[in-house]
Amino acid sequence: VVWLLTAPLASSVTYQTPHALRALSMVVPLTLIIAYGFVNLLRLIKARKTKIILGIFLLIISGFEFGRYLESYYIHYPKRYPLSWEYGFSEMIEKLNEHEDSVDTVVITDRYDQPYILTLFYKKYDPAKYQPQAILSERDKFNYGTVRSFDKYEFHPITLKEILSRPNILFVATPEEAALGGNVIDTVYFPNGEKAFVFIKS
Repeated sequence: VVWLLTAPLASSVTYQTPHALRALSMVVPLTLIIAYGFVNLLRLIKARKTKIILGIFLLIISGFEFGRYLESYYIHYPKRYPLSWEYGFSEMIEKLNEHEDSVDTVVITDRYDQPYILTLFYKKYDPAKYQPQAILSERDKFNYGTVRSFDKYEFHPITLKEILSRPNILFVATPEEAALGGNVIDTVYFPNGEKAFVFIKS
């Protein structure tokens, strides 16, 4: 009970609440309390036959809910909320590797969280090479900053003015940004068929 009551304290002082990941420490005490309730419920029942029936019923319900969870998590959730799974980034980097040698600079939209992290990860970029050249943004009102550029890569929203005024640039844009204009050369799709990234060359 003490564990359950103290678990949400740390996340309660952050600006994103409620937050599923920051509530993970509550899983263990909740599981123990539920298991304790199941065991004591079975102990209260004296008749062996009723106890067996109730036990089977609880197993069926638990199995059904667990199966429903697996279906939702692995089948439906990735299609409904592909951005939450960072879908499209590995495919985007694969296509980026095909196109980037022909341009001087690559601009990647930051509409999808902080793309520099996934760019570094999927390109297997050497940290020793990255760290001295990373250019950081100003901190925002929550005291957070991000990486605006390193090497030939820039990370910021893409505008029509930039597409028209900067030559020999590869833009990796959202569908909304791509609709502004420019020469579309490639596209990456989410699992649900919607466009994730659109490659524009100036």
